[in-house]
Amino acid sequence: LALDPLTVLVGPNGAGKSTVLRALSFVLGDRWPSISQLDIPGDFRNLDTSVAIQLRCYFHPALTHEDALGKRHEVASLRFVCQPYKRKTGDKLPGDLRDMFEPLDAGGEQLMVCTRRPAKGQQPVFQPLTSVGSGLRDQARVLSITENRTIFGQLPGRRGSVLHDLLEEARRSFLRDGVGERTAFTQRYGQAVDALRTDELRSVEDTIEETARRMLGFMGGKAAQAFSVRFGFTDPGSPHSSLRLLCNQDGVLLPADALGSGEQSAIVVGMFEAFRQKGTGLNTVLIEEPEMYLHPQAQRYLKRLLVDLVDAEQAQIITTTHSPVFADMTRFRSLRLLRNGAGGATIGTRVKDPDDLSFLDNELARAKLTQYFNAESAEVLFSRGALLVEGHGDRLAALEVAKRMGLDVDGEGLSVVDCGGKNALPFYARVCRSLAIPFVVLHDSDVYDGDDLAQWQRDENTRALDANERIRAAAGPDAAIYAISPSLETKLGVGRSAANKPMHVLKAVKDRELEALPASLVDAVREMARLASSPAPEREP
Repeated sequence: LALDPLTVLVGPNGAGKSTVLRALSFVLGDRWPSISQLDIPGDFRNLDTSVAIQLRCYFHPALTHEDALGKRHEVASLRFVCQPYKRKTGDKLPGDLRDMFEPLDAGGEQLMVCTRRPAKGQQPVFQPLTSVGSGLRDQARVLSITENRTIFGQLPGRRGSVLHDLLEEARRSFLRDGVGERTAFTQRYGQAVDALRTDELRSVEDTIEETARRMLGFMGGKAAQAFSVRFGFTDPGSPHSSLRLLCNQDGVLLPADALGSGEQSAIVVGMFEAFRQKGTGLNTVLIEEPEMYLHPQAQRYLKRLLVDLVDAEQAQIITTTHSPVFADMTRFRSLRLLRNGAGGATIGTRVKDPDDLSFLDNELARAKLTQYFNAESAEVLFSRGALLVEGHGDRLAALEVAKRMGLDVDGEGLSVVDCGGKNALPFYARVCRSLAIPFVVLHDSDVYDGDDLAQWQRDENTRALDANERIRAAAGPDAAIYAISPSLETKLGVGRSAANKPMHVLKAVKDRELEALPASLVDAVREMARLASSPAPEREP
């Protein structure tokens, strides 16, 4: 799965979006990958532990390892493998699981490195680099924001948390004690603790300490003698790691992790804004459903913030989403559509053909879609099949026809997509074609019949024929395209200049039997219904 500076994983539930983030976090997150972190047998294909798990992460640019001679080696990927023993090895029986976590070069082989600087008169010792050191892993470390958007998971004491990275520079400066900050803190901390430790508090401390020593006495005198109890309100040895966010809410000072989910999620967004303003890097950030607990305006704000971080090369962002705000079709290069393929495999699709990329770039510029793009139309990325229509009136008409046919569009995972105008249809059709999303196109032909046409009608016919050809070329030779001639409004008796045309169109459809409706409209909806039973793909198109 190719991952860009900004990668948005979309697709239906159960397609593997969260699994991708979990795999990355498993290998590169705050905890070292090992068998103990696996769900056995749940993480194995079809629950079969006889088939190995392999997770391999590639890096560009490559990571670097410096050996004992100071020579730098390029590490192209890190690989975690969990597999069964094939034969008895020591106390391990066939079928018992073992794991490996190793760095590999560009060819997928182990690197030969100097492991020990030679003493005078001796030759250096070269061996394969078979394990991943903390130096390599720190270069590749990812920061993971799960769907549990709580402050607790981002506190500075947790390695790999947002606040840990944000405060790292402050922590190092404090430990250097350049202008006496650490010394001053230690002195004032002692004064504060002395002020806190009233006679009542000392009495509680003494009671706890005496009782605990008595219990520890059964373990030996040394254990009891070395034990003491004192209350403190932070860790004086590592104050930055023990910092806690406090929020003033209606005059009451509360720990941030005691607030509601929406408020905590907003604070996490604030942490990203602090990173953006600071201008420092974040490596790779994994975000599970960034829209969680945020209202639409806040979603748009966070989306712009994440895009700014990527555009400024401050971070690589990889997200899963079900929100059309984050599934921005105008940034089609960032989209990865995951779906369940034949046999239960996950198929990942992206727009990668040079002709498709060039065509979509040109369409965005020609139709100015980035300015007028309707975010709701991104639901096509989550559907099993789509009917692409020109505008709102066409969408209402198609949904009414589907209802009359007994077709539950939402229940079948289908979408009728208002593309915002005929000029935008080529863009949507090409995105669907590139991502192998089954689709049908319904549009007006806008071509006037007759021999005695006015000049403006002939001019419109020429433009319409060009537009219709653009749609056919974008959709491809195998696409199902239905055209209503000259237009849906005309067929239904709705005037071109009628006010609130979508509602007039809907009323006209409701007032007629299916047989009296334009055949292209009815046939397009029937074809959309057929898409719900399309077979799952076996591989990426």
